[in-house]
Amino acid sequence: MNLVALVGRPTKDVELRFTPQGKPVASTTLAVQQNFVNQNTGKREADFIQVVIWGKRAEAFANHVRKGHKVSVSGRIATRNYDELKDGQPTGKKVYLTEVLADDFGFLENKEA
Repeated sequence: MNLVALVGRPTKDVELRFTPQGKPVASTTLAVQQNFVNQNTGKREADFIQVVIWGKRAEAFANHVRKGHKVSVSGRIATRNYDELKDGQPTGKKVYLTEVLADDFGFLENKEA
């Protein structure tokens, strides 16, 4: 079973794009605080996780979520790869990506709260 639930804050405003067929897709990087303290620094660190949302939820996510807002996201982990290009030419290297494809999200608080 492939299920993921995250609580975190976007590191930048959500980017909304549209496919050539007009389907909306939103993406951002979510900073998710780890639940343990780094023994060297005495601070909690964060993981930075790429989140992608499709369809009408993508538009709502992009219209209402801003950098720093605390949100919950649920969905599944997806992996993909592509051939790296440099100056429009293949480099012979594969690029591997892991991201969360979100099905749902919730507003928890904004940065000022």
